[in-house]
Amino acid sequence: MPEISEKTFELNITSELLNLSREITIALFNKYFQFPNVCNSLLELFKSDTLFSVGLTQEQEARLGYDVAINDGDKRVLFLQYKSGVEKKYSLNSESQFSANKQTCLKLRRHIAFGINNDSANRQHVVLRGLAQNEIVKEYSVLYVFPRMTTMDELINAKERGGIWKQSSFVPVLDIDKQARDNGIAPIESGIRHRYRTNYEGTNSEVNYYYYYYYYSESYIQSLIAEVVLIQMERFYNKYAKAGGVFPLIPIEKTRDGKFLKSTLKIYDESWIDIILERAYKYSEKVFEYYSRHSRIPSAPSKYTCKLKELRAIQDLHLISYQIF
Repeated sequence: MPEISEKTFELNITSELLNLSREITIALFNKYFQFPNVCNSLLELFKSDTLFSVGLTQEQEARLGYDVAINDGDKRVLFLQYKSGVEKKYSLNSESQFSANKQTCLKLRRHIAFGINNDSANRQHVVLRGLAQNEIVKEYSVLYVFPRMTTMDELINAKERGGIWKQSSFVPVLDIDKQARDNGIAPIESGIRHRYRTNYEGTNSEVNYYYYYYYYSESYIQSLIAEVVLIQMERFYNKYAKAGGVFPLIPIEKTRDGKFLKSTLKIYDESWIDIILERAYKYSEKVFEYYSRHSRIPSAPSKYTCKLKELRAIQDLHLISYQIF
C-alpha cells in the first residue's frame, strides 16, 4: 500500500507547475517592471485566478478516467493521471532490468512500481487512451505522472530541492501503447493490471504484465512547462494590450539576459532555460507581427494543452470540479 496518496501528489505537483509558470513569466518580463503598464498588467494577471487545477470526484473519475486538469483563464486543459508507487527491492520477472538475473548490485535492483489499469474495473488505461485518441483532444495533453518517491520524508526533501515535479516522470498515455507496438507487444486492454517500474533517477523504466523496456524522455515535461508559460504570456499580452501598452514587448533574450533567468530560477538546468527562452522569444515575435496586422493577440501553442471550448462535445466533461490555486 503506498504511503503517499495520489491526491497528495495531485494537489502538490499541480500547484507547483502552476506556480512555476507564474514565476517564469514574471522573470521573463522583469526588465520592464519600471513601466506602469507592464507592472500593472502582471499584477492584474496574478491577482486573478489565472491558473487552477480541476479534479474529479471518485465517482466521476471511475467514469472518465482522469483525476486532474490544469486550466487557465483562457480555458486550457491538461489531463494528468497521478500515480503513487511502492518501493521494490527487486523484480520477480527474470527479464526485468531490476531482477537478480540482470543486476548483481542490490542498489541497481531497487526501484518503484506503479499500477496501470489498477482501478476497480481494471480499465483506467483504456479510458485514458480513448480520451487521448479523441480527435478533439491533443494526445500529449493526456499523461501519467509517476512521482519517483514513496515516503513522506522523500516528498518533503523533494519540495525543498525545487519541487516534487522535478523527481516525477511525465509519460503520455499513448506513448506507452506506441512503445509496446514497437516491441511487438499488444496494447494494454481492460481486465489486466500492469506495472510501470522505474529507478529513482527515472533513467531506467519498463512496463509489464506484457513486458518491455520503456524509454522515458524528459522532453515531455520540458515542453509542457514551456507551453504553460506561453499561455501565461498570452494572458499577460492581452491585459497589456487592453491597458494601451505599446508593442513590441520582447521578453528576456537568450543570449543577452539568459544568465539573469538562470540565476533567478535556480531549480532549472541550462538546457531547460534555453528551451523556455527560445520558445518565449519566438512567441513574442509572433505576437508583435500578428498584433500589428490584426490588433489582437494570437493564441499560445496547443500541443500539451487543450482549449476547453473545443472539448464541449466530449460527454460528461462538465462534471469536472475545480481545485483552485
